[in-house]
Amino acid sequence: MNGEFRAALKRSGPVLLIAVALLFLFVGEPTNQWPATGTGDVELDGLTDSVRIEGDVVEPVSPGVMVSIDLKFTNPHDFAVALTSLTVELQNINAPNADETHSCSLDDFAVNQAPTDLQIPLAAHATNTLSGLGLPPENWPRMGMHNHPANQDGCKEASLTLVYTASAERED
Repeated sequence: MNGEFRAALKRSGPVLLIAVALLFLFVGEPTNQWPATGTGDVELDGLTDSVRIEGDVVEPVSPGVMVSIDLKFTNPHDFAVALTSLTVELQNINAPNADETHSCSLDDFAVNQAPTDLQIPLAAHATNTLSGLGLPPENWPRMGMHNHPANQDGCKEASLTLVYTASAERED
């Protein structure tokens, strides 16, 4: 890694990390294999080879249930970083079963954020998950579907686009 980048990173303080992840949620009957995953490359101070965030819900999403997202972080750099202010946002929805009588929108879903004081340490050249770091699931971001009194079949097989955002500081 060149010295100019290291000096710029030290001067910049917290660095904003943004990853756009596509998370497919097939709302309906639970199955043994739940294909809910997302990936994205994170830009770190202009580098294309940067921290990567991926996420899987740990159980099926269904009305009235909030499920944890066990995020995985990959740090390809030869220095450690600490991620802070992790957020997950619902960005877009594709609901192929929605119609006039069975609606489905982003308003049918919710995200509970990780605690604002959460620090996620990532060693140099390391990949780790929230569970692998020993963080209790109550400190992970969670997402779920509201349980409305109306029929929610419009959300079956819906796919959501999520945006992951975090700040990072270089650990010396």
